[in-house]
Order: sequence, then C-alpha cells, then structure tokens
Amino acid sequence: YELDFEFGKSVNTIIYKEGVFPTQGTRPIFTTINTLIESYASKIIADILLNNWKTEKIIWNFIDETGEYEIQFIEKNKIYKRKYSIKLKLENLRKSTKDDSQAHVAVHESGHAVASCVILGLIPEEIVSKTAGNKNGYCRVKMPQITTKDLIKKDISVGLGGYVAEKLIFGEELLSAGSCKDIEMVTQRAIAYVKTYGMTGFPILVGLESDKMNDSHHFDHESSDREVKKLVDGCLKTTERIIKKNKTLLLKLSEYLSENSIMDKNLIATFVEKYAINPTEIKNSDTYYGFKNILQEQLKKIK
Repeated sequence: YELDFEFGKSVNTIIYKEGVFPTQGTRPIFTTINTLIESYASKIIADILLNNWKTEKIIWNFIDETGEYEIQFIEKNKIYKRKYSIKLKLENLRKSTKDDSQAHVAVHESGHAVASCVILGLIPEEIVSKTAGNKNGYCRVKMPQITTKDLIKKDISVGLGGYVAEKLIFGEELLSAGSCKDIEMVTQRAIAYVKTYGMTGFPILVGLESDKMNDSHHFDHESSDREVKKLVDGCLKTTERIIKKNKTLLLKLSEYLSENSIMDKNLIATFVEKYAINPTEIKNSDTYYGFKNILQEQLKKIK
C-alpha cells in the first residue's frame, strides 16, 4: 500500500510487556506482534480506503493511560487522528489493584529493599508489588559476583527483610506464609556458610555426601547446627535493628508500592536519600569490594 509506518517507543514497550516470556522462547513475541500489530494494520488500511485519505505515512503510538493506540494519518498538508482500543492480557494484570493484597506485598518487598539499601549498600534494580504471574511481587538486587563471608551475612539479613517488615508493620499474629521461600533461602545460605564454605574459622567440609564413610570422617553436626542458628539469629537482630531505625523509609516505600505496581532504581534512590538513616555507602555491585585496589595498596607497601 506504499505506506511508511513509524512506531513510537511506546509500541515497543507494550509488545515487550505483553510478549516477553524468558522461559518460552520467541513464540510469544511472534504471536503478540500478530495480535497487536498485524491485525490493527489491516483496520488502519481499511480506514484509509473507506475515507479515501491520501495517506503517505502512519505514526503509531500507544497511550498507556487509556490503553489505546493513537494513530496519525499523515498527508502532504493534512493530519488525521484515530484511536483504537486494544485488549491487553498481561499488562492489565500488572496494573495496581490498590487492595489489601498489594499493600501486604508492598510492605514485604519494601522490607527487603530497606535491608538491601542500608545493610548491603545496594539500591535494588526494581521493586514490584503487582505482577502478571503467580508471584505477587519481588525486589530485584544485582549482587556482586564474588561470594564472600561478608556478603553471605548481609545477604541473609536482606533475605529476612520481608519477614521483619511484616512483623513490624502488621504484628506477629498477621505474619503471612509468604516468607517461607525467604526462610528457605536464608537457611540454605547459612548452612552453606558453616558447612560448605568453612567460614566459621576452620576450613573443613561438614556436610557429607554419604553416610557410609568411616566414623573418623564424621564431624560434630550438632555444633555446626548451633553455628547455623547463631548466624541466622545474629543476622535477624541486625535486620530488626536496621528496619526499626528506618521505619519511615519502610513506610514511604510501602505507601508508594501499595498505590503503584513498580519502582525503578532511580526512584528508590531518591527515597533512600530522603528518608534513610545512616545507610551503608551506596556501592556498585561490579566493584563492590575493590579487590584490585586492595591488591595495589598491598604492593605499594612492599615497594
């Protein structure tokens, strides 16, 4: 039809939101383009023919506020505009419901965010309180690649952030079962710290792959289990102290996420700057410990 189509970035965004499923490959993308672009292209061309417009160019945008396409039909000296309503599947599921469930998720995920910012010194990439899937929300933090003793302890503290936030805001009796995955992760990390990584001061592997080994190869599991509990208890106390101290930040993040489904890194950073009390220095995950600088400083001492 000799038409020049120009798609605004808003169209790319809605295709991404509706069609990207990392576990399903490219098929959803093709289906989404067929549903959201090709089917509407035929409607647009039909309107041009019915109205006898001498259209040379189409400018195609998506209006998020109304959930509609806004199409501009460009002629040499004229511009016509039409709006087309579209049916979205996933994006509508992500929209804020502003209900009890979203408020609960907002508090839980904000607890993780506060712990990450203040204890770990890393601003989350995003916090989400409403998703299109079964998972109600998440707090995504880009962690350093190198696992250290310090990092594991801080990671455990961050993992307990949702649990602590729920108890602080809603009370012990309204603590939900939603923390079970966090507790599982925290337990695994603490066990690895003690039994696999040998980070309690003695480099020895406690977890045995087989129970058929000689007695001389068995170690005192009771003492290592006590070390695990001691580690989690210490991290829990740290998280409780930090989140109580930063309750205003917790509440402000929770308030925003109870009304909006997502916060990006820049917005989170503004909340931290305004409301956080004595946060750890904000760091970059790629150069979190500065191992290269430490090495160079040690070499200088030799010289």
